[in-house]
Amino acid sequence: MASHQLTAMIDSANQIAANLPHDQSQAVLDQAVATHMRKFWSRSMKQQIKEYLAQGGEGLSDDARRALALL
Repeated sequence: MASHQLTAMIDSANQIAANLPHDQSQAVLDQAVATHMRKFWSRSMKQQIKEYLAQGGEGLSDDARRALALL
C-alpha cells in the first residue's frame, strides 16, 4: 500500500498529465509533463515515484507513466 505522500504524488502526476492541453502530439504532451516534474518536484520525490513505477505503478495514468519514463 502506498504512503500518504506517495498517494499524493500519484494524484498530482495524474492531474498534471490530465490538465495539460491535449491538442498536441503525445510525445509533446509527455515531454511537457516530464518537464513540469523536473522543474517543480524535488529529487527525492522523482526518485520515489520512479521506484513506484518500476514496481508496477498502480494508479498512475498512461500519460503519467510515459512522462515518468522520460525522467
